[in-house]
Amino acid sequence: MPIPKSQVPNTPKKRQKIPSSPSKYRVAMVRKKSRRTPRVAQIVQSLMAELSVIWLLLLGVFMVVVSSGVIAATWWEKSPAILQYGILWLYTLGFGFASWWTGKKDNLRLTTQGLRIVTLLLVPINFLAMDSFPLWHSFLGLVGMLVGSLSLTILTVKFFKDNNQSSNNSLPLLNHLGLTYLHWGWTLPGIPLIATYIGVIGTAVITFISPVNNSRNNQRILSFSLTEGIIIYALIILLVRAIFLAQVDVFQLSLAIGLCGWLMGW
Repeated sequence: MPIPKSQVPNTPKKRQKIPSSPSKYRVAMVRKKSRRTPRVAQIVQSLMAELSVIWLLLLGVFMVVVSSGVIAATWWEKSPAILQYGILWLYTLGFGFASWWTGKKDNLRLTTQGLRIVTLLLVPINFLAMDSFPLWHSFLGLVGMLVGSLSLTILTVKFFKDNNQSSNNSLPLLNHLGLTYLHWGWTLPGIPLIATYIGVIGTAVITFISPVNNSRNNQRILSFSLTEGIIIYALIILLVRAIFLAQVDVFQLSLAIGLCGWLMGW
């Protein structure tokens, strides 16, 4: 028996929403996937990207140092002392100029920081080279010492001020410059031992009285800052020169070595 049309139930059909355009549909799907990405995964991805940039920066610095060292070693011994130091001085200024150029670029902040660190690490080596050649035996060498020391001092002051713009503490700058200038006069008897102890004790005193260490020591994420790492590096260069180059007795430097270990753990 046929059922009349009036008795057939009308079931409403569900209409599927079709996006107005496929591009909008894809954008919506991408937004949903990005919302589902955990916060921790995003942090890990950004951290890995930054670590890769740091690794490439260090690799580039290493390649530049090795290549320039190979080129300089081919005719290093045939050159006079002033020219040998001039190569190192221009090399240091090259890193400083490169950091000044990259500092103008907002997307090269990490590269700028790396170039500044390399420049500050080369400053104590410059003063060690001035004293080791030695340059004061000739008038031209004295002029080179004057120009090199003034230019590197100005460069160091500028980099420390740029790095510590939010702090008025100038003790780290004085500490670094003091450790740098203590490399002069090591040909005189007794100066290597005296200069080493002055550098170690002075660094310990400045570290202890520094207001940054007293007020922010418990609020740091890292155990040390880049400024402190550069100062410790300059102090280690002083100790290494005293022990291995100046042949100072290790037992005479036992107190200095102990203070240096205390500074690293401070």
